[in-house]
Amino acid sequence: MRRPVLNIAIAALLAVPQAAAASEDYISPEAPWTFEGGIDYSKGLNFSCEGVVAITGPNDMADATPPFDHSDVSNLSATITLSGGGGFCHAIVFSPVPAGSISYDSTGPSTGVFTFHDVFVDAHLGSCGGDMNFMWDEATQTFDLFGALPGISGPECGFAGRLNLSSPSSGDANEAGDTDHSPSH
Repeated sequence: MRRPVLNIAIAALLAVPQAAAASEDYISPEAPWTFEGGIDYSKGLNFSCEGVVAITGPNDMADATPPFDHSDVSNLSATITLSGGGGFCHAIVFSPVPAGSISYDSTGPSTGVFTFHDVFVDAHLGSCGGDMNFMWDEATQTFDLFGALPGISGPECGFAGRLNLSSPSSGDANEAGDTDHSPSH
């Protein structure tokens, strides 16, 4: 007589929605995303450039339950191009950022830091390499670039600027269910 009870228990477990089924894309809408705006560049010389950051690639599914590892951008890749600056900015050449070299740490419900790892720049007075951080702000739909890449040859490469999301018209970087937006999990 225990068999009907067991069958009811199994049926009840199967009726519970699975967490994975509730997951949604982490970056929405899916890439490609294009950011455009002014970037100040310095490496012994200073230039005000126009920059374009294009993020492309397939989107992983977001984590539906903790731990939220923010690895859902791991298949994305990026390119960074500069122009303007009296014709000098086009000579600042970034190597493409391959899939597996982008991470995201949420800092709040609508903000976070995208890190492009192992970026290489061939520029005036030598080359630079390292990680570049972009602060994402969903409310303003902007990428703020800040910091410097260590010089491989010559001085470091400094970057600062604000890039506006130009395509798509708006975007969101968030994991459903990640209510504390802590970068520590």
